[in-house]
Amino acid sequence: MFDNTFINLLWTNFHFIRPQVLLLLLPFSAIIYLRWQRVQAATSQQHLPPHLQKVLTVGEQGWRKMLPLKILSLLLLLTIISSAGPTWTRAESPFNEDKGALVVIVDLSESMLENDIAPNRLIRAQHKIIDLIEQRDGGKTALIAYAGSAHVVMPLTSDKQVFMPFVSALSPEIMPREGKQAEQALPLVDRLLSDEKSASILLISDGMPPETISAYEQYFDQSDHQLLLLGVGDNKREATIPFDLRSLQNLADKTNASLHLLSIDNQDIKWLLRQIQRHIQISSDSIMPWQDMGYYLLFPIALLLLLWFRKGWLVQWSLLLIISANAVMLPSTSYASQVQQSAQLEQSLWSEGKQFWSNLWLTPDQQGERAFQNKDYLSAAQHYQDPLRKGIAYYYAAQFKAAHISFMQQPTDLSLFYASNALARQREYIAARNLLVDLDKKMEQEHLTSQLALHTKVRNNLQAIQAIIDDINRYSESQKGTTDGLEESFEVGKDDPITSDGYDEISPEEVLNKETLNAREILGSEALADKWLKRVQADPKRFLQAKFYLQHQAQEQ
Repeated sequence: MFDNTFINLLWTNFHFIRPQVLLLLLPFSAIIYLRWQRVQAATSQQHLPPHLQKVLTVGEQGWRKMLPLKILSLLLLLTIISSAGPTWTRAESPFNEDKGALVVIVDLSESMLENDIAPNRLIRAQHKIIDLIEQRDGGKTALIAYAGSAHVVMPLTSDKQVFMPFVSALSPEIMPREGKQAEQALPLVDRLLSDEKSASILLISDGMPPETISAYEQYFDQSDHQLLLLGVGDNKREATIPFDLRSLQNLADKTNASLHLLSIDNQDIKWLLRQIQRHIQISSDSIMPWQDMGYYLLFPIALLLLLWFRKGWLVQWSLLLIISANAVMLPSTSYASQVQQSAQLEQSLWSEGKQFWSNLWLTPDQQGERAFQNKDYLSAAQHYQDPLRKGIAYYYAAQFKAAHISFMQQPTDLSLFYASNALARQREYIAARNLLVDLDKKMEQEHLTSQLALHTKVRNNLQAIQAIIDDINRYSESQKGTTDGLEESFEVGKDDPITSDGYDEISPEEVLNKETLNAREILGSEALADKWLKRVQADPKRFLQAKFYLQHQAQEQ
């Protein structure tokens, strides 16, 4: 992908350390010009007409004419530029305080549990965050997690040992609200970077809704911070919720950000460190000396000097011969594999060409509508940009989990109603009922006449789902003390039958320890402080779950 950061760095800071050396270009140009004229005058065929020169002259013609002089001119030009000391970057500081601050924003929506990259997207993202912190070597790093809401997992710190356990505890289940709203993290970024000038923001995700892209575009139009995107997923492999690379590319274009896909090796980590360091060099006023980049021109200079190794420029033909010999000696594949590779290549080119032709004339939403009309619902969901349409397409394709996640990305009244239907299709009746109850209360308070039809549907579905739950409860109660029932059964881990209300998820309030301690008590007692730290270290996931739940409750109130 094209590196805009390097172009900005080159355009902003390029200069010569020793510009006075460039004065040598004046006598150099004069010498080359006089030499050219002298060689032209010394040729014996200069008095012949052009049509006879072309036939009678034996030797080099066209661009090969006086090629040694041309190469010598290029060699001297590179030598003078190298001696002038071109530079566009400062030397790296050996002190940690010169490292720019970094805020990592990680996606904890349900789509991050897809296993198109093994073992799944979230675990791979966790490994990359840990590797990045390890190689930051003292740089201040903060971590924000988001789904339907955003929360600070760790403020800016350079302590790697404190950071690592909380990275491993990241999971969608610690978030108090479902969704995919990365824009909720922007106020937290402002608070964390209020005292930082040259900071970088790393967003790790597998896709972006259009509302998030618009919010980030507005934010970075007025911000001096750098946005880096790390795409997690593989769109070449099947997944319930496919990797949405198009939306990430759109976000990178709108915010002038740099995008890199997660790699198997550490190339993505090196790229991130390089981008962070370049941003510091562009935006900060460093006292470090300018780094002389003219030394890199010594390599092409040395290659040009090799052309004088033998008379008749034999070196270039020897190099060509070596490359050709290596190409011939490469082991060839079998005929069957060649045919298979050819067929795969032809199929890939055909699909890419067809997609390219569609992109010329139709927007992604239009392509999705076309696929939806053709009842290719899964393809329509992959093309739609609107989360509501994407969720409807997933729903028609019987991908109810993906539909629920898409609906929760944009929590309007209609999308929440559809999300409850997707939960009911997955037989998660309790969650669907709770969602409809909250939606019914909200619509009752708003009392909008335009929502009467939807409100009626909400109440009808609520009654239907409650009836299903009551039937399940009555059936479960009837099985107590009897051996009648389904011929095929399974253990649930308890002797008593499980009713439909029996497997309600544990409320985050229950995660909180019954023993409440305030900060003064903890800091005033060494024993209590050790007890609190051991509790946090024992299960940081439950600690984060309780913390985020309390923060979310405070925000709603």
